[in-house]
Amino acid sequence: LAPIWELNNYTITVNTSTGISTVSAKIGEGSGTEVNNITQAIPYGTTVTLSFTEATGYHFNEWEINSVGTNPSNGNPLITSNNIIQTPSTDNYTLTMPASDLTITAKAVGNSYIVHYNSNTGTGEMSPQTMTYGEEATLNANTFTPPDNYEFYGWSLEAQTPSYNNTRTYTDTQTAVFNLTTSNKEGTGEITLYAVWI
Repeated sequence: LAPIWELNNYTITVNTSTGISTVSAKIGEGSGTEVNNITQAIPYGTTVTLSFTEATGYHFNEWEINSVGTNPSNGNPLITSNNIIQTPSTDNYTLTMPASDLTITAKAVGNSYIVHYNSNTGTGEMSPQTMTYGEEATLNANTFTPPDNYEFYGWSLEAQTPSYNNTRTYTDTQTAVFNLTTSNKEGTGEITLYAVWI
């Protein structure tokens, strides 16, 4: 009788994190089997292709892989000293299942965007302010000079003619301001805050 050998199975766990809506893993070559947010046993040496979708305001940064063992595709260790590998920042990442369990997390960072300050009939200039989606920030202090007979009241998302009936969206140097724009591409979001005079 000849022995029958079977490949060992190892567990792969694929997780989302802040800024990642979904993750999926295609198991095997060709069309494979698509699974989402998984923990699944996979035979040693099987090809696994990872993909993701980003949440609003974030962009993909890296795959974080926590594992031990070696990669059967090249025999190289699959760990670093702190047990983390930061893989190339690609939309789809393909690996070969090693002789160990894997925990893989898709990581994202918030998009940066620019806040412009408009004097809205006042005088002077203010530099733009960079913010990051998902992070709280404090608005810059107003340095515009008001129109004659008016005083600064705050900031608005729309330009308003100076009037005692004007309303504001934000106060001067307001704290805990966040997510002023939902641009889904890094560095392309812009928004303008208009000075409100009353």
